[in-house]
Amino acid sequence: MVFVIIQKCSQFHSSSFSAEKIDETPLEDMSDNMKAVYAPGGVKKKEGEKITRPKLANLLERISETSRAEGVALFYSGDIGKEIVKAVRKIHKIDKFVN
Repeated sequence: MVFVIIQKCSQFHSSSFSAEKIDETPLEDMSDNMKAVYAPGGVKKKEGEKITRPKLANLLERISETSRAEGVALFYSGDIGKEIVKAVRKIHKIDKFVN
């Protein structure tokens, strides 16, 4: 099952719903990662066009190759967790998290 999900993340086609949401989102509101996936070169993907998410596929593959404890550690104290925090801070313009 995990292998199928990883394959789908590697390459899939834009649905009518996702194409509509991509079209509604101004380029200036998209993160750099979102632009790279859904509007490469500033051209938004249309329905039926191929979309690739190699970073997500690599992340899922990396997690699938670990034990449950190692996977949890990747999220909470490893590189993956740090990258998630970094991305959230950038997207939401947060300098630091407050309790």
